[in-house]
Amino acid sequence: MNSILDAALFYALKMGWEVIPVHAPVRDENQEVIGCTCKYGSTCSRIGKHPITPHGVKDCSKDESVIRGWWEQFPGANIGIATGWKSSLLVLDVDEGGMDTLAERKIALPSTVVCLTG
Repeated sequence: MNSILDAALFYALKMGWEVIPVHAPVRDENQEVIGCTCKYGSTCSRIGKHPITPHGVKDCSKDESVIRGWWEQFPGANIGIATGWKSSLLVLDVDEGGMDTLAERKIALPSTVVCLTG
C-alpha cells in the first residue's frame, strides 16, 4: 500500500477536501534536498510545492478513482489540498518568527489542523 495514497484518499473521502498530486523533493544519501521531481530538478524554485497535473489546482478532485489513477501514475507524488471554497479551508501561512509576532499582538488563533513544512 502507498501511505501517501492512503492519506490522499482520507483527505478526499473522509475530510471532503479536494486533492491533487504535487511534485516531491529529491534527496541525496544524507536526506538533504537537492532538487525536485519536476523537469527543472535542482534549479526548481518551488521544490515539492507545485502540481504535476496540467491544469494545477483546477484538476483537484475528491473522486476516488481519479485519485487512485494519479497515484498509480505518480507513486512518489506529494499531496496538494485545494484551499478556499473548493475544500472550505482557510490557510494562514506563518513563517519563521510569525507565531511570536501573533503572540506580541495578542492575536489568538483557534485550535485547528496544523501543518509543519520545511
